[in-house]
Amino acid sequence: MQDFKKLNPIPKLVRWCRSRNELLDEVDSLRLENEQLRLKVSNLQQAKVKLENSLEERRREKETLRANLNSQKKTAESKELIAEQLGNKIAELRDENDRLHRLKKKK
Repeated sequence: MQDFKKLNPIPKLVRWCRSRNELLDEVDSLRLENEQLRLKVSNLQQAKVKLENSLEERRREKETLRANLNSQKKTAESKELIAEQLGNKIAELRDENDRLHRLKKKK
């Protein structure tokens, strides 16, 4: 009877088939997990690119705003200088007008 057990390959074959099926199931599970991870990586890369593009656009907007602010600052400084010059000219004309009125009164 022991000779028969040694010669009977069926239990060994059954164990091998079960083991093979378990390994195939595990491989399928790992493939699915791998595909899900690849999809996550792809989504993260797309989000990264989108964020980088958004940051670049914000940087450009910031530079534009800074340039506009500098332009407005120069314009304001120029207008301030013109206002000061006009104020000086008005004061000068008033002085001259007063002087002319005094001369007119003396005559």
